[in-house]
Amino acid sequence: MSNAADQTFQTIPAESLLETVSKLRKEGYRLVQIGATRLPEHVELTYSFDLESHLTNLRFQVLAEGARLPSITSIYWCAFLYENELHDLFNVQVD
Repeated sequence: MSNAADQTFQTIPAESLLETVSKLRKEGYRLVQIGATRLPEHVELTYSFDLESHLTNLRFQVLAEGARLPSITSIYWCAFLYENELHDLFNVQVD
């Protein structure tokens, strides 16, 4: 059974998303979820990945107005579902 110690949170700059996600993929991590929270002027995003029951969370914020992110679907094909939700629910443009 997992506990809170089995996960880490890493704050990253949005610009390093593709590089960081590519590295996790090469290390064998699987994509678990992409979540978002609306803050007063930002959208906070959390990308979660699992390897051997250890959850690694990447967290960053983007300005809510005109929010734009690169797509990670070329790295994790299944991410398109989460990215569509980011667009539909949080008005984040995913390129």
